[in-house]
Amino acid sequence: MAFAVQPYVYFRSTTSLMTGPMINGRDSITRLHGKFYKNGDDMYYGTEAEELFVQDSLMIRVDHHRKAITIQRIDMATKKNIDLLPLKKPDLQKLLRAHYLIAETPAGGDTAVISIRSQPAKTPARWQNAEMRLEFRRQNHLPLVVEVIMRVRQEGSDPVRDLLIKQGFDVDDMRESSNGVTFFVMSQRAAVRFDEVAMTREEAMQMPLWTEKLAYDRNAGLFTGRGACASYAVTKTF
Repeated sequence: MAFAVQPYVYFRSTTSLMTGPMINGRDSITRLHGKFYKNGDDMYYGTEAEELFVQDSLMIRVDHHRKAITIQRIDMATKKNIDLLPLKKPDLQKLLRAHYLIAETPAGGDTAVISIRSQPAKTPARWQNAEMRLEFRRQNHLPLVVEVIMRVRQEGSDPVRDLLIKQGFDVDDMRESSNGVTFFVMSQRAAVRFDEVAMTREEAMQMPLWTEKLAYDRNAGLFTGRGACASYAVTKTF
């Protein structure tokens, strides 16, 4: 995933979030379509739900569901050291090796898969298991799909059962027992598919700018939403 630290990066992504088992086998599915840009130290990531701008000396979050914008000041040293994918750090690598099983396997053609699985003996009681899969091209190491799969335990009490039924879960299919104790086990899967990965200045220069969402009154020091964000609540934290 070292591509993300290149000076110029652009990619499109489709994120799928699935939760189940649901009644009639219809798992709950949410899909988000995103775009990521990196131009030097400036970055942007946006989906239908939210947008993040790291530009100039600001970090700006736009929440389209809540119709809210949060503005933070960020110093240049911090901005240069933002690490979106910190897997290269020795302390994190040590943690992963201690608690997870890591393997690489070919997936056919020019692709391969790195899988990271939790070790059962070292998994907290409320987790059944967890796995992360990264499919990538072996020739240039560019990612194709990142997938995280988890099975989450919930206590098997009547209130939890009633709440799960109300939310549409198939509790009969979720019920499991361990050492005489009953649990409800929920499966959760998040997958991100990468498309159109490019590392050229021309693509990076197409990055959306925070000034498309906000107007700034330099004399008053005030930010206000503009365009489709004109009615959004704006919070400045500095």
